Amino acid sequence: MPCYDSYTLPLRENIGYYLISGFFLAVVGYLFYHSLLCSILLMVLSHPGKKVYLAHKVEKRKTELSHQFRDLLYSLSASFATGRQMKEALEEAEEGLQLIYDRNTPICLELSHMIRRMKESKESEEELLKDFAFRSGIADIRNFVDLYIIGKKTGGNMVKVVIKTTNVLLDKIDIQLEIHKLTAQKKLESYIITTLPFLVILFLKLTSPDYLNVLYETLLGRVLMTMALIIILIAYLWSMKLTKIEI
Repeated sequence: MPCYDSYTLPLRENIGYYLISGFFLAVVGYLFYHSLLCSILLMVLSHPGKKVYLAHKVEKRKTELSHQFRDLLYSLSASFATGRQMKEALEEAEEGLQLIYDRNTPICLELSHMIRRMKESKESEEELLKDFAFRSGIADIRNFVDLYIIGKKTGGNMVKVVIKTTNVLLDKIDIQLEIHKLTAQKKLESYIITTLPFLVILFLKLTSPDYLNVLYETLLGRVLMTMALIIILIAYLWSMKLTKIEI
């Protein structure tokens, strides 16, 4: 099973990334410098930019898994309330979540993997949950697994431990979802603001191409365009940082 803190692009997605990012950077180079050479040089940035794209994919996968884990917690809480043990609760959760999600979604794959190993290799649910928590890289999953294992080792009331832990984590996940909804609009606004300078330059090039010649044909003009491009990038990164709220 994969580790969610890393991501490798499949061949098709890798080719798609370089084609799209290369085209975008070439357009940016042409708009800001009106130079084929600058467009080609900017296209080279696709390779280091791949790290940013991979980090985005990792964050997206972990967010997806975190949201699906919330539904797993609901299922486990209901199963433990009726006297089920963890193995039986996981089996019931697999059946229930496959009615909600596709079989190839992360949480369904993880449940199928754990249940298969418990049946075929006779591995304990504690070890499988610890492995899942480690690979997920998500603090909520690690906290749940740690509290479950500690409660079982100390002989605590597992029903109360699981239900209480589940309720606390569910509240936290719900708050995270609410924050995500509130910041989604701000992120959209930052995307619009970031694209506006490119649209303005494109509009001027189409309607009054001679108006921008001074910025393309003089050293000072190229320096100003470079500074503008850097400021746009910094503003975008700063807006993304401001809208990334963790609890």
